[in-house]
Amino acid sequence: MSTRILLYAEGPGEDRGPLVWLPEPGELLTAEMLGPAHLLVARVVARDRNLPEAAVQFLSPLRLGPRPHRGSDLLVRKNLRRLLTIADPTRRPDVAIVLVDEDGHGDRRRRLLQDLADLELPHVIAVPVREFEAWLIADHAAVVAVLGNRDRPQDPESMQPREAKDQLRSWIDDRVPEGLDRPRRTEQTGQLRADLARRVDLGILAALRAFAQFCEDLRAALAD
Repeated sequence: MSTRILLYAEGPGEDRGPLVWLPEPGELLTAEMLGPAHLLVARVVARDRNLPEAAVQFLSPLRLGPRPHRGSDLLVRKNLRRLLTIADPTRRPDVAIVLVDEDGHGDRRRRLLQDLADLELPHVIAVPVREFEAWLIADHAAVVAVLGNRDRPQDPESMQPREAKDQLRSWIDDRVPEGLDRPRRTEQTGQLRADLARRVDLGILAALRAFAQFCEDLRAALAD
């Protein structure tokens, strides 16, 4: 048994390193195409459905014309609905997940849910406070193991917009060797972010209200 997921997240280029090619929409993504958001979602689904992580499969996202989506597209009603409208029933996922940063907009999840209220496809809106990086740095032990940085950040959900993003970028910059060309630097940055997604303790993340809400919504969507 497998679970098929269509995931849209902001910043896919940074997450997947130098990768520029994706399969046709609806086809399966391979392991090297997965970013930190995919890896974290796979762990949650595998835990809740008692599956091996390899049984959590991700579909290549739909596109807006010839180009992949951008993060800003996910905040525009007509674009988001278009990205979640799948005509071919053989390529429909079990659930679609839209992961966007809160960025200090407390009503973002509610508004996006309203935009998709009548959508047939089961879907979940995940809105980390204030941004996805808050989830990646929430587990201090994981940060130490991956990045070697022992600075303990404040409560991730109490940070200002971009603070968690900038903090993680600074720690990664300290870890990545100087003198690398841009492709290699991007690749290593993506690998470190992925390592955090693999290591962060889900129990620690559950104490964050946005992550707990996401897990609750995901369980409900997959139970339907």
